Amino acid sequence: MRDARILAWLLADPARVAQLRPDQLEAVHLIGAAEGLADALEARLAGAVRVDLPGECAAMLCRAAQDLLGQGDLEAGLAQLWHIHLVICQGQQQPDFWANVRDHARTLRITRHVSRALRLSHHLFETPVDPYLAWQGQRTDIFFMGRLLARNGRGEEAAKLLRLAFRLRARWLARRA
Repeated sequence: MRDARILAWLLADPARVAQLRPDQLEAVHLIGAAEGLADALEARLAGAVRVDLPGECAAMLCRAAQDLLGQGDLEAGLAQLWHIHLVICQGQQQPDFWANVRDHARTLRITRHVSRALRLSHHLFETPVDPYLAWQGQRTDIFFMGRLLARNGRGEEAAKLLRLAFRLRARWLARRA
C-alpha cells in the first residue's frame, strides 16, 4: 500500500505503525501533509485520542456531512471525514446521540449525506456507527472512496479522471442549488 489508504489505515489504529517500513511511514507523512492531516496524524501517533469539540455533536455531525458531500468535489475530504470520525467518537457518549442525529438529518433533509458519511467513516477509520442510519451501502460509495483516497505515495494527486468527475459534479450541484 503506497497511497492514501495507508494513512486511513494508520489513523484507524495507530498501533499499526510498527508494521510499516520506513519508506511507507515517510509516504504517510507526505500524504498527511497534502491532505491537511499532519497534526491529526502526529497527535494520533502520540496517543492523543480525545478531542473536546464545542457544541451539540448531532448538529456538528450533520453540518460536517453536508459540507463533505453536499458541495460536490470532496477537496480535503479525508480531513473532513476524520473530523466526522472525531465528532462521532465524542458524540456517542451523549445520551440519545443517534436519535438526535436522525432527527436533525431529517429536519435538514440530508439523511442521504449523513448515511454516506457514516459508511465512509466506518470503512476508512473503523468508526462505530448506527446501522439503522448508515443503512446498506450503495454502489456509488466506491467512487467516493476512490476520490477520498486519490493520492499517491509522494502525496501527489492521483486519479485525475475521478477528480475531474467530482469537479463536474460540484459544478452541477452548484447550478442545481
